[in-house]
This record gives sequence, structure tokens and C-alpha cells, in this order.
Amino acid sequence: MATNTNFNINVNDLISSIFGSDKERNDLAVGIQNQCGDSVKVNFYVDHGSLRDMDDGDKIAQGELWEVGVHAKGAGSNITMNITMPNGSGWAIMAATPVDKENYFKIATSETGYSSSKDAYTAASGKSKHYSGDGIYDETFYGYSAVVSMTGESPAACTIVLERAPS
Repeated sequence: MATNTNFNINVNDLISSIFGSDKERNDLAVGIQNQCGDSVKVNFYVDHGSLRDMDDGDKIAQGELWEVGVHAKGAGSNITMNITMPNGSGWAIMAATPVDKENYFKIATSETGYSSSKDAYTAASGKSKHYSGDGIYDETFYGYSAVVSMTGESPAACTIVLERAPS
């Protein structure tokens, strides 16, 4: 089912907003746009890299763009977002920039959400990779849709747009 994607996340602006001129190969910027009609909760787990910048708070209000960035360490960067929807369901979205390989993300879902960002990381780790060259991920789960994309260049940007699914 195609999601109504009336949004605009400029990946160049997202990368500049987080890293400014201090950007390096395999750095990763993530932007989450909330179009659900109510707040969503987000926390994250950085598996590889170091936290560069993050918007304040763990709630994303309707219409807001929440940003986080990871500076690569050695072999790239990897961050998992634990997103809790208004109905308590959850999306675990891992984004990664491996060195000398194609950027990718992995997604897991749960009707009851994830108890922590580490649990979300574990759930997403077992899923298959969706490479940047595979195009946009657009799926609906438990009343909400997620549209996820990942740039192939470096530094990379992963954009996530969350919406209430049509009834």
C-alpha cells in the first residue's frame, strides 16, 4: 500500500544541520518526521560510532522533524531507533554505513513495542538488509505506515516518515 508522502526532508540540510562542516566518510544522519496525528516516543542505541548530535527529548510531536547523528569510528556507523507509536506498537529501525559497502537499514516491528533501544537493536539485527540501492521502504504495520530511505553516498542520511495508515 502506498503511503501519502506529503513531506519533504532535504537530506543535504539534514546532514549539514547535524555535522556542519565537520563531516566525515561513513558518518550517518537520521531524520524522523512525525505525521501520525499524535506524539511518538523515540530512543536509540548506537552500536558503532559516536553520538554527534541529537535533538532534545524523547518525544516527537505531530509535524516535527527529530534529528540524530553518528560520527563513524573505524569501520562505519550503526544506530537503531526504538520508535513507540501512539497505540503502543513499535518500529525498530537500524541504519548503518559499513566501510566500503553499500549503506543499508533493517526494520522489525512489534504490536507491543520494544522495552528498550537495546531490545529494538536485537530485533532489527535479525532482519534482512534493505540496501540504499533498493529504493524506498513503504510498509504499514498495526495502524501506522513508515516510509524509510537511505542515501548511498557518504556521509549518509536515513530519513523516516511515520503516518497513520488509512482506515
